[in-house]
Amino acid sequence: MKKNIVYPLVAVVVSVVLAGVAVLLPLLSVYNIVLPSEYYFVCYKSGDDAQSVGIVNSTVQNYGGAGYTLNLDGEYVSAVACYYSIEDAEKVSAAFFDSGIECAVYGVQVNEYELALRYRDDVCRIEGALKTFCQLASIYYSLANAIDGGVIDGGSACAIIEDADAVLSNLEKTDIFPLADAAANVARYTKNLGDAVCSWQLRLLQIAVVDNLMNISFA
Repeated sequence: MKKNIVYPLVAVVVSVVLAGVAVLLPLLSVYNIVLPSEYYFVCYKSGDDAQSVGIVNSTVQNYGGAGYTLNLDGEYVSAVACYYSIEDAEKVSAAFFDSGIECAVYGVQVNEYELALRYRDDVCRIEGALKTFCQLASIYYSLANAIDGGVIDGGSACAIIEDADAVLSNLEKTDIFPLADAAANVARYTKNLGDAVCSWQLRLLQIAVVDNLMNISFA
């Protein structure tokens, strides 16, 4: 996968070649799935490792944020929320600043996924699964916004989440390991949701999906 991470004040272009040996043997990575996406993370605190950032996650959650430890090219941050436009992200960042929490917005662009030759018979299945992950992230995002906007309550959201859980369960059963592993990574956050969910829990789920989409490897 190729992605760009745009840091506050400094633009850094990061090219990630997921087919590890593609630099030496380009013919081993000949299948590309073009699935461009843009994500804008509102983040609080950065640290040298996941443990140091993890300490502040509960504080972020107390303020209604996801509190998800995100690794952006070696920089660890506590992700408050993820948006699909920079305008929405900056608005939320400003609102947190008014509450006494200073946040920064990080933009990530995902361009395409590179598949090793051994996945040549699974291209369509992989593309379909990646699109399903994108849809799941969108569902969690929309539900979180609906709860925050008073459109639905946490109990009503659970029925929709159950349907999403069934989709995740099917993805976990696939024989394509990177997809199954990504689904399992997300599913572990659904285990203790209870009968009524909060918007921050849904934002955490959304970010977990997006995080796996940004880092999944088909090398």
